[in-house]
Amino acid sequence: MSSKVRMAQPPSRSIWMMIIRNFLNSLKPRQFRGTLIGSDYFGNKYYEIPANPSVGKGKASRWFDPPKKDDFMQEMPAEWEAWLRGRRKQPPAEEEN
Repeated sequence: MSSKVRMAQPPSRSIWMMIIRNFLNSLKPRQFRGTLIGSDYFGNKYYEIPANPSVGKGKASRWFDPPKKDDFMQEMPAEWEAWLRGRRKQPPAEEEN
């Protein structure tokens, strides 16, 4: 009895399909799943995705959404800027806005 050892080779087509699928998915607009934390009197909205050390994410992701999307000189209160940069742990209270 002769036994032949066959080495499994992954089909090359599946690798190319995976590359194409990943490329096409990268072109789609991303949906952020952050939690709305608050807003300020300028109309900015602030979001956060909390840290999750169990998956290797040691720092929270924080960002803001300005009322005018193309306004790169958007004003922001100092309290919210400190929260965004991680200099303060808690977001500003309503009384601080």
